[in-house]
Amino acid sequence: ISVKKDNLRDQTASIELKGEFVFPGIYKVNKGTKLSEVIKRAGGYTDSAYLKGAIFLRKDVINYDQMGQQKVIEDEKKRFIYDQSHLGNLSVDSKESMGIMMTARQEALAFLEKKSRASSGRVVIDLYKNTFQKSKDNFTIQDGDTLTIPTKPESVHVIGGVQQGISIAYNPHYGLSDYIQ
Repeated sequence: ISVKKDNLRDQTASIELKGEFVFPGIYKVNKGTKLSEVIKRAGGYTDSAYLKGAIFLRKDVINYDQMGQQKVIEDEKKRFIYDQSHLGNLSVDSKESMGIMMTARQEALAFLEKKSRASSGRVVIDLYKNTFQKSKDNFTIQDGDTLTIPTKPESVHVIGGVQQGISIAYNPHYGLSDYIQ
């Protein structure tokens, strides 16, 4: 009996294109296919596509992000344990101050652990270039990739370190300082 291995599955990858594509959907491609080729197969972008807001997600990046964040958390836990072990050498006032600081660090550590589980796998890419096909952002597709192109914004939300948070109608001729003013 001769059993042939089905290499076809190992030679393909799928990518999901969402949002402002002429033909959004899941595309199965041969390994080695570039992102620009899949975008072309999808008919390109619609007129309302906002390329500067593109969201490219990759499964491998989630794993790398989580490994890096886990290392940071482990290092911080080691520092926390080390600092706690030296509390006995401090005066009563210093112990109290250090205890408050250690409680705050413990809360910060819990927050970091919670945030590290929410890793998105986002890769920043620039689809806006005229030379996208030749750019380094024209990735080779990996199985499970996702590219989402949002609709051009109708408004800009100014929030954060401003006197008053506000939404303003989008104007393509405005820059950051125009919206803040």
